[in-house]
Amino acid sequence: MSTADLVRHIRNHGAKEWNGVRTGDKECSRIKTAVLCAHRLHAAGKLELPESARDQAKYLKSKTAVPKTRGPQLAKDRAAVEKRLMAWVTKTCKRKKRVTRTMIFREVLKMDPKWYGGKGSKGFFKKMKQWFYFGFKKRHDLSICRISGAGQKLPLNWEAKMVDLRARVRRTQMPRTIGMEVHAGVTDDDFLNTDHVPTWMEPVGDYSWGVRNSGRRTISTGGKEKNRFTTQLTISKSGKKLKPYIIFKAKPAKICRSGDYGKKTVDYEIKHRKPDANGVM
Repeated sequence: MSTADLVRHIRNHGAKEWNGVRTGDKECSRIKTAVLCAHRLHAAGKLELPESARDQAKYLKSKTAVPKTRGPQLAKDRAAVEKRLMAWVTKTCKRKKRVTRTMIFREVLKMDPKWYGGKGSKGFFKKMKQWFYFGFKKRHDLSICRISGAGQKLPLNWEAKMVDLRARVRRTQMPRTIGMEVHAGVTDDDFLNTDHVPTWMEPVGDYSWGVRNSGRRTISTGGKEKNRFTTQLTISKSGKKLKPYIIFKAKPAKICRSGDYGKKTVDYEIKHRKPDANGVM
């Protein structure tokens, strides 16, 4: 039971004492003090005030959280901008496009360049994040959905394989004696680790903002969302990264014979920087 409930109880059951008392009167201050004391006694279990089922239902309804009313309230001009921004978010989701926090920031700045001081003002990014997470997201009941995880299952003997790999690396970097000569081991700069990573030609992203409980979120693409190329990433043991090596899937051209520089040969394509049959340079 809150202080407002006790005030209502005094108003309903003690109308003679309540009538004629105004907010600024001393009598009102004394009543507020009495209500506060009664509230403390009620919280301690030393005071019981009977309430009807109707009053209890009304009290519970007033304390029920409404998602779209959460967060601090805005001025009329900012509320109008947020309304337009939420319409853009809903429209973008219906078009099955990805919605990110950066996209929302850019869109609200298009609508109002002076939003929270505008870009370049002091503490602008911090203010934007506070507005987004503690205001806009709560007021419009937004949530974020992302992929739970993806990866390859480790083999049963992965621990033994790791121990063996570390032993082989240690032996390779130790000095070795071949005949009468002592050869130095492989240095950290020359000890390289490389891996092939698939890269999407049209990445669709991992998450998208939208209204909570709005169902599955799909986005439309240009038709290349399943096409990929291979990127070979290499790093040395000392931490030096090499330039990525990009590998495309292509049909091999004919091998050039001696003196033959036809337009459908590998040598001709490389010399004249022509794309192959798949359009790859």
